[in-house]
Amino acid sequence: MGNQVALSCLLWALAIGIARAQGVPGSDDIRAGRQALEIGRPQEARAHFAAALTEAQAREDRFAALIGLGRADLWLGHYRTAAADFRGAREAASSDGDRHVAETGLARALNSLEYYQEAYALVAPFATGDLAATVELLRAANGTGRFDEAAPYIAASPDADDSTRLGKEFLRQKDDVSLQLSKRIDAELLYSGDSDGLNVRTYSLGTWLPGAASAQLFETWHLNLASTSVEAGGTRDQLTEVDVGTAARIGEAQHLSALLGADSLNGWDFAEGSLEWEAQLSDHAAVDASIERAPILTTLALADRLLFDTYTLGASARLSDHWSIVPVYFHQEFSDGNHRDGGHLKIVLSPYDIPNATSALGAQVDLRGYSSSSPSTGIYFNPAHYLLVRAEVIAAQQISANWRLRLVAGAGSDTIDGVSTSSYAWDLSLQGRLPANGRLVVHLGRDSFASMAGGGPGYWNNTATVSIVYPL
Repeated sequence: MGNQVALSCLLWALAIGIARAQGVPGSDDIRAGRQALEIGRPQEARAHFAAALTEAQAREDRFAALIGLGRADLWLGHYRTAAADFRGAREAASSDGDRHVAETGLARALNSLEYYQEAYALVAPFATGDLAATVELLRAANGTGRFDEAAPYIAASPDADDSTRLGKEFLRQKDDVSLQLSKRIDAELLYSGDSDGLNVRTYSLGTWLPGAASAQLFETWHLNLASTSVEAGGTRDQLTEVDVGTAARIGEAQHLSALLGADSLNGWDFAEGSLEWEAQLSDHAAVDASIERAPILTTLALADRLLFDTYTLGASARLSDHWSIVPVYFHQEFSDGNHRDGGHLKIVLSPYDIPNATSALGAQVDLRGYSSSSPSTGIYFNPAHYLLVRAEVIAAQQISANWRLRLVAGAGSDTIDGVSTSSYAWDLSLQGRLPANGRLVVHLGRDSFASMAGGGPGYWNNTATVSIVYPL
């Protein structure tokens, strides 16, 4: 009997030793990883969670290690890796609650990669009343324009604590949705001045009013008043403009906007406006088309009462997480009988987040060209053949939670009827939130590429824009 008791004790001790050898190190790494995340050491946390995943035997430990890995990779800006972590965690989940945690993390990674449609579909079934999932749903809704669909989730959300990261993020996303759903006013000041002495100033004031809303349609009406001053060579023209239009979401993926205006200049009354349509086929592809009618804003063109119509047909395709291509065909018809056919191709490397920083870097290449049927000079820039080639760097800096700075700068060449000229361009923008849920956008820029107003060796144009939006 005594030998049996001794053998039983020995076997029990061996079992405990084996369990500790298998379980404790992994659990210790999970705890250490969580502590590292709490004190802001994501790289250290990732090492602990990776070790825990290697040692994990139980399904629960594997789930915890993968969730930790996903959160560390999100922090480090490794969004594609984080998505794989959270997909693994979803497979390891042993309950609906665990699966929802994994899917919320996956939606966050997808939103960071701008796969908004996939993120929305992922969390919509369970986001009601779940603050973390609602934050990701709101991010996706803001990215796809499904503001009205997000409103019920906001209403069902628990009170958010603005002292926590999650609470602050929820309130920011909620404010973005609320602004789009509210009555609001906007004001804009635009200035441009070029090397030929042409100065254009536009002041506009508008209001947005919510319209019809249903499961398949949400629209907002827009009324805008504008005054534009065009000066050059001692001549000054003053245009006044009244516009009315609408912006609508049709179904889940289509967007339509229309603006019809009446302009007046020294007894010349004319119609102008635009119609734009876009269908987001998926997170990887979209198609769009537009029609626009506008005057040419130079004193000589206004004296000749020149208008032009532009028709475009375009698409966009994501080749990978960061690479995309945007081809556009356009046709222009001028009231002087001239017409143009051309195209625009943009290849974009969307910005990569820089680890341990609030900055991001990307790049893009622009190719644009056209041929005119009736080339001329003097009234507006109108060569027989034109080609623009430009390479640019995109740099973004998050100054604070509410303010963001962005710079796009580059160089290239204008080729005008076979003669090439080196050119450059830069645009610096500041975007931020104002008290009472207002928004401010400021742009400053300069470029030496040709525009409708002018071009060629020595040409340059300075621009400045200030836009403010406030809910009523």
